[in-house]
Amino acid sequence: MYRFNKYNMRSILTFLFIFSATTFLFASPGDSIIVRSHNRVHMNYYGSFDRWAVFPPANIKSERIWLKYTLSCPDGQKCSGWDYTNQIFLQKRTGAIDSTLRQAPSFTVNGSQKDSIQFKYQPTYFFQFNSTSKKTDSIVNPVIKIVRFMNTVKPLVPTDTLLVYKAAYYKFSFDTSGQKTDSFWVQPDTTIHLIKTAYYSLYDVIDPFEIMRIITPYASDKNDKWNYEYWADITDFSSLLHDSTEIRSFYSGYSDGFSITLDFIFIEGNPAREAYKIENLWNGSYGYGNAANPINTAIVNKNIVIDDTASTVKLRFTPTGHGSDNGDNCAEFCPKFYYLKLDNNTVYTQQIWNAKCGENALYPQTGTWIYNRANWCPGSYVSAYEMEMNRYRKGKKNFLLDIDFESYALVSPGSPSYTISSQLVSYKTNLYKTDAALEEIISPNNGLAYTRQNPSCNNAMFKVKNMGTDTIKKIMFTYTIDNGTPVNYNWYGKLGFDEVAMITMPYVNWSGAKTNAVFLLNINEVNGKTDEVLYNNSRSTRFNLPVQLPLTFIVETYTNKVAENSLKITNTEGKVIIQKSYPLTSTWYRDTLVLGYGCYNLILSDSGDDGLSWWANSSTVGTGIFRLTRLSPYGILRSFNGDFGSSLRFNFMAGSPLAVDEKEFAQQISIYPNPGSTQLNVSFNDAGSGEKRITLFNLQGQLLIGHTTFNNEIILQTGALPPSVYIVVIESDGKKVMKKWVKE
Repeated sequence: MYRFNKYNMRSILTFLFIFSATTFLFASPGDSIIVRSHNRVHMNYYGSFDRWAVFPPANIKSERIWLKYTLSCPDGQKCSGWDYTNQIFLQKRTGAIDSTLRQAPSFTVNGSQKDSIQFKYQPTYFFQFNSTSKKTDSIVNPVIKIVRFMNTVKPLVPTDTLLVYKAAYYKFSFDTSGQKTDSFWVQPDTTIHLIKTAYYSLYDVIDPFEIMRIITPYASDKNDKWNYEYWADITDFSSLLHDSTEIRSFYSGYSDGFSITLDFIFIEGNPAREAYKIENLWNGSYGYGNAANPINTAIVNKNIVIDDTASTVKLRFTPTGHGSDNGDNCAEFCPKFYYLKLDNNTVYTQQIWNAKCGENALYPQTGTWIYNRANWCPGSYVSAYEMEMNRYRKGKKNFLLDIDFESYALVSPGSPSYTISSQLVSYKTNLYKTDAALEEIISPNNGLAYTRQNPSCNNAMFKVKNMGTDTIKKIMFTYTIDNGTPVNYNWYGKLGFDEVAMITMPYVNWSGAKTNAVFLLNINEVNGKTDEVLYNNSRSTRFNLPVQLPLTFIVETYTNKVAENSLKITNTEGKVIIQKSYPLTSTWYRDTLVLGYGCYNLILSDSGDDGLSWWANSSTVGTGIFRLTRLSPYGILRSFNGDFGSSLRFNFMAGSPLAVDEKEFAQQISIYPNPGSTQLNVSFNDAGSGEKRITLFNLQGQLLIGHTTFNNEIILQTGALPPSVYIVVIESDGKKVMKKWVKE
């Protein structure tokens, strides 16, 4: 059983254990209590892995409760290579007792049940031929343990234990050649026969609440050094998360699998709206498309009664489709709708589908990770569909609630189904009018879950949630880099209660940032005034700056056998530097970029969501290549894995600020005429008498002209070159300048 650890923002608070009981210490709102229920628990073979944890008592309020789920490979081995469902349940004891009728045996033999047994009380022997001595050896038989249960009032309580020996068999003697010469019957002393006594087995009635669902990744390439984190806001379950509680991890995998660690993080303080009650509605696995047992019949309507304490009510509904038939590949690979009905009237419709598996943060994987699925992707956290019921019930306190699924008839073979979890959450009146919560920093962020967006250019991206009743129209943020000078940023918009905004803050100044730097972001004001809740206004991340590339380089793309790719590069202002498609298959494309100093965003998209290369279709689609190369001397600057799904994102810095002598060198050089035609003049103004090298490249990176001289005036003959844009590289005394020249 795991107990709590408690933290404030920067230090660990003391905690006590007195007479094996947990004493919870608390200092101020915003402090954290951390409880670990599972610590690298090895999950395998369709198992339930139960652990008890001691959570804070019910009188300690939590502003938010987070569940941090860490997935890893079992010690000393690799992870599973399959996408299995892992559900985390809170096992609520209802206080009710139920029973099951069972049969108790009158005896067991070495712990097992037999219909009858014959035995002797004294040792018995069996004979065997000894090939070395050419004689018959006798060996005593093993002891047999018989436990008898002869009390029919207490049929599970042993009444006697017998230590006996095997009987009712023949033992043989042998001649010197090993042939049997005689046999002897071992007569039993007694025989006992099985009698069964009926009894009732009592057990606690448990109401399991699913608090989180993960679909494991295809991870056969990962070892026990790998781990990946998922986070879930489980504040809606706060009325159940107190005192001693059993937590179950159910792993629906038919092979050895993964290890998990579960950390429950309680942020101390008064919740914006207290979830004082939560009720299970429909839970389990329901067959889909079976005419003999329709899903809409199996999911029966519920009579809902809202008590007077409830100010607002929310429905949480978490379906995932599994299995595949010969029709629409249901229910895993078919986008179907569900319909929320109140008093038999449809009030809400939602498609059960995740269309962004190709943008999975955990990539690449060793299986079919790119295929979109019914509200899940391999290696992803499964989000619940949340419906605020006040807008539908319109003041009603008693109504019928039902979920119907889109009609479907399965095409055999196949056994499609939906795994469903649903709860109705009742809340008290909201305590705050002004409460903006900083939920998550997407970039800059070194976390594995944010690799597609990072390292970032000079834009920060983060999520803010409105926890108060007033609409938020303005937020003032302040950020620092490594405890440097604070910088303010004002956001303007419209954010209603319980809504989340993805905010992009442009032109963040990264100057002075080092490797693994700290980005600290704070909410200073909301709607021009101080936020009523301060302890959810701050977050920090560790981050690295983008890699640095030269001002001029070549983008090389070798397409596969399907024309699905396009390239777009923009600067931090959003100006498009290059945007193109690749219409020819199995073809090399080379584009030379001449950039100014700054940060750039590169996106290589694939409309088929399967990247330039993917193991499952390499024989038919082929394998493409994408890389960035140096112009002179030629060499690979960066190469990329083609298994990127829907898109490859890469942020980079181009060049570096010119030193004073480089600026002066660039100012001394003139190229003319520009545009030109048959010749190109390169002129040095007071560049000294040192050696100067001038080279000219086309946009494919090919060296066309090279010239070395000590003169300050050079003429390059360009009449044979076709009209195009060219790159002129001028070098002298360790300094280099690149200029663009156009031939008409």
